Amino acid sequence: MFSQHLPLPLIAREAEVASLVAHGCTNRQIGETLVIAERTAESHVSNICAKLGVRSRIQVAVWAALHGLVDASSLSAEYHA
Repeated sequence: MFSQHLPLPLIAREAEVASLVAHGCTNRQIGETLVIAERTAESHVSNICAKLGVRSRIQVAVWAALHGLVDASSLSAEYHA
């Protein structure tokens, strides 16, 4: 399901974006938080998906949690089933 690369296959900025995706942020919110254009945030998310071999933001969120980019207990309730 996920590409297994060590060290992490993401550059630092992509790791930041992946963390924000895991917290449920939209591209607009990511842009506002990181002071980048919404389109740039969208490009980062697309690049992350390509590097990880995933298709959805949920898969990015799971990957981020599994690889320590976020504390799973800090994720919003909508990700806890």
